[in-house]
Amino acid sequence: MPRSDYYKILGLAPGASITEIKRAYRKLAHRYHPDKNPDDPWAEERFKEATEAYQALIGNGEGAGGGVGRGGRAAPPANGRSGHSYEDHYESSAEWRSTFDSDRRKRRKPRTDRHVDLEVDLHVLVSQDPVAVRVSRLEKCPRCDGGGAEPGTALSACPTCYGRGTYAIQQGLFSTYKVCAHCSGAGTLIEVPCSSCHGLGGIETQRTLSIRFPAGTSEGAQLKLAGQGDWDRDARECGDLHVRLRIRRHDLFERKGADIALELPVGFPLLALGATVTVPTLAGERQLRIPPGTQSGTMFRLRGEGLPRRDGASRGDLIVTLKVDVPENLSRAQREALEQYQAATAASDDTGIMPTPAGRGVRHLIRRLVSVLVPPPPPPGPRS
Repeated sequence: MPRSDYYKILGLAPGASITEIKRAYRKLAHRYHPDKNPDDPWAEERFKEATEAYQALIGNGEGAGGGVGRGGRAAPPANGRSGHSYEDHYESSAEWRSTFDSDRRKRRKPRTDRHVDLEVDLHVLVSQDPVAVRVSRLEKCPRCDGGGAEPGTALSACPTCYGRGTYAIQQGLFSTYKVCAHCSGAGTLIEVPCSSCHGLGGIETQRTLSIRFPAGTSEGAQLKLAGQGDWDRDARECGDLHVRLRIRRHDLFERKGADIALELPVGFPLLALGATVTVPTLAGERQLRIPPGTQSGTMFRLRGEGLPRRDGASRGDLIVTLKVDVPENLSRAQREALEQYQAATAASDDTGIMPTPAGRGVRHLIRRLVSVLVPPPPPPGPRS
């Protein structure tokens, strides 16, 4: 391979310094290493190309052969061998170990996060007042300072991973590092557990936290409270607390995004004659004017009476749907009034055919209601 191609592989211009070559190689090796890209042949090939370019341009750095020969190819070492292998090069490179050991330490053990569900009312999302939630979590044990070992006793190195927390699995030219299952990645074992926390490093404690939900929070949304989870004795810090929001079902309102839906039962006279009614909202009450001749199922929109939107500057609407409230038990006066109304409407329209609700108007709707509530009179008897 020409020497210029080696520079191109590393993303450098020809004639780059040794420091620039090392820096570029370290960046590419960190990106395409098989430990970070398992089961990715393309990344493995890029990794090999970067390694070949680095070896060709830098050589073994020990003066015993190596370096760049004619035509840009790596010169063979003086002892006639094909040069040091990938594994020998990586194991002898302090820069390589410092780059990947830090990532392995970060992957030793997952953080001890805690998840809780919190059920709130719709009014909380409107007022955005803080909500008190009581959670149970592991807090750092004061007796062992969160280490899990009895004070005055020492920790022993894990015999499986020899104190590293990870162990290597050889796969051809490369090694894959796994978290040690014996010590859970800590690298040490507790000989004498703490008498207070029994080796956990933390004690179960009840705490009350104040949580404020941002505008536009929806059902199932999660809030993360950093550092409010369980104590991790190996990481020497607390995990995070994840709070999942559950909205309690309301007796009157139904949420539809930022809007609130309300089904309001009203009597037929109010729909027929028109009136001003009081409508409940999440923030109080509002007046709604119903025009004369309003049909059942008509929807009205009260602007700004819904939930806050995500931008925090606007709110949704309250959608009110009117439904005719048919009384189940009629008083004598109500029955007589409906009978008189039925007689008055029958005089102008005696077809007896009732249209669908999307039909011709309020008069036909009330005739249907009366026919259900008032039985027809008995047929006249024979004349004597």
